[in-house]
Amino acid sequence: MTPDGSYPDMSFARTSDEKCNVLCCGYSRFVRGQVSDKPKYVEIKPRPHQRLEECLASDDPNTICDALYSAAQHEQDWRWSQTHCLKLLNHESSLVRSAALIALGEIALFRGHLDLEVVLPEIKRFATDPALGAFVEDALDNIRVSKVEGADKV
Repeated sequence: MTPDGSYPDMSFARTSDEKCNVLCCGYSRFVRGQVSDKPKYVEIKPRPHQRLEECLASDDPNTICDALYSAAQHEQDWRWSQTHCLKLLNHESSLVRSAALIALGEIALFRGHLDLEVVLPEIKRFATDPALGAFVEDALDNIRVSKVEGADKV
């Protein structure tokens, strides 16, 4: 959460127009090899369900991450999105694992639903991972402020 109480976009995203990767971590942003205090907004566009499935099966971590964010923010079937995020928590790429953690929090924010009995133990198993611990906290923060039943106890 920022000092003004808002939540910055915590997405990894790759736009074909800019051909850059955006990594948001706390208040710092990593763009084109440079750390910046300014957040870089990247619009996550909705994708048809079939296209999401194709992207989630890709070998390219950036393609998978984009699909995870699109599914989390736009896919009406939140259980479908949740299932794919949970599956991708075991991906070999830490970029994909971190995106899956963030996307789980975004499902709670954007869809207002999440199966906390299933999701919380999976998220929390990464809490002590040096590379993913901050993403766990971001996901849990998003769940806490969501309208998901039981989120106030997270």
